[in-house]
Amino acid sequence: MLIGGALQRSNGAFNESSLIEVLPFSADEQFDVMLIWDLINYFNAEELKVLVRYLGADYARGGYFFAMGATAKEMPAMPTNYKILTAETLLYSTNSQDMRICPRYTPRDLALLMAGFHINSSYILRNGFQEYVFVRE
Repeated sequence: MLIGGALQRSNGAFNESSLIEVLPFSADEQFDVMLIWDLINYFNAEELKVLVRYLGADYARGGYFFAMGATAKEMPAMPTNYKILTAETLLYSTNSQDMRICPRYTPRDLALLMAGFHINSSYILRNGFQEYVFVRE
């Protein structure tokens, strides 16, 4: 995972410099859609703010941020890897049998942490994850 690598390389200090190292965007790049499935729960509130500030700088107004967060008390120690195979097929794998406490961010928490974005919609999925669609303001 690229962003997880930023945490490891920076000795646990997650900051914009560590993100630039693993996600180097050119000044003229802008994004319309980004998927951060099963990722937001692996950041504390301050780290999530850093991530959103960094990614938001290269986001087109009206762009979408798709995120999923666990709602259970515990979650795998490492994020699940997802790979889109076709329009109808999603492959996923969990890299850890170990568990950790889930921060269980509420929609209100995320609305405050995702500066520059607003929650367009939110759904609880059958697997216990909550899916969010954020839109760049």
